Amino acid sequence: MIWREAGPGCPTTCENMTDEVTECSVPPVSGCFYPSNMVMKNGKCVAPEECTYCFCYGFNAPDYHMFDGKFFNYQSNCS
Repeated sequence: MIWREAGPGCPTTCENMTDEVTECSVPPVSGCFYPSNMVMKNGKCVAPEECTYCFCYGFNAPDYHMFDGKFFNYQSNCS
């Protein structure tokens, strides 16, 4: 853990690390925080690679948003 005078009010977690919008309404706070290259998972500090939450979703088919935050377009006929 690292002491910071103005650490993030909304720390990065496995659940939110791929969110496109990263607005935080909580002001910075002083305290001990994990290193900036780490994220929280179930209350523990881990490397982002240890996050096992994989999801992707489609919208306005054929557009897909992948678990790593990337978008791609896939158009095909079902047969």
